[in-house]
Amino acid sequence: MADSSCLLEWHPYAKDRTMGLNHQLASLSCALAEAHHLGRTLVLPPSMCLFGLHTERWSGSDAPGGRCVPMGDLFDLELLSRLVPVVLGPIENRTSPQQLRGAVDVQRGLKSAEVASQHPCARAPVVRRRVDNFWFTMCSKRIADSDSIMGALHAALGSPPSAKRPLNVLLRSGLFYSQRIKRAVRAVQRSIGGEYYSVHVRRSDKLTACDVRQQQAEQRSRGQLDYVEPPKDVKVVGECK
Repeated sequence: MADSSCLLEWHPYAKDRTMGLNHQLASLSCALAEAHHLGRTLVLPPSMCLFGLHTERWSGSDAPGGRCVPMGDLFDLELLSRLVPVVLGPIENRTSPQQLRGAVDVQRGLKSAEVASQHPCARAPVVRRRVDNFWFTMCSKRIADSDSIMGALHAALGSPPSAKRPLNVLLRSGLFYSQRIKRAVRAVQRSIGGEYYSVHVRRSDKLTACDVRQQQAEQRSRGQLDYVEPPKDVKVVGECK
């Protein structure tokens, strides 16, 4: 278990902050992965916002970042902290000015194993990693370790040792959504009834009308379903907005 006084902060979040939900979940998953590998508590951004292209159709949201939601409304932070402890930023609220002045800024290309060996918690209570690109690229480039957190997750779920360990899927898995969101999902499931697939047909910021292009996209998605299992009568749940 991570030491609550041993903190990790990734910064800045500005570039990821203007992206869509799935993108941000991937980036935050990568930061969580490194925190788990280092045995540190991750300082999360206090809220998640969506770029205007994703929200401009919503009433009152005509500017980038027009809709922001507190992290605690999106995720079950207590449940998540059982796997990797998290606290909400800003970091200035989580540590003393003296500790913050003594924070270690790790080299951008330094791998997680090197950070662990060079900057143990006993000598560096606060570690800050500057990430100028999208955060999720740190895991896709194998700079930040994501293997250990997926191994721990599989162990908690009782998955076999041979289970795959994909990158940047921790928050995208849906396991750590808030109880409020999970209750809403269960209500939707009950209203659908029976077996169904939920398919991401098209990015909402690019979908402008429910026209023939949408139908073609749905046909392609049904082709993907054929790949998943033999054809049969299933419901395909999507959204046209």
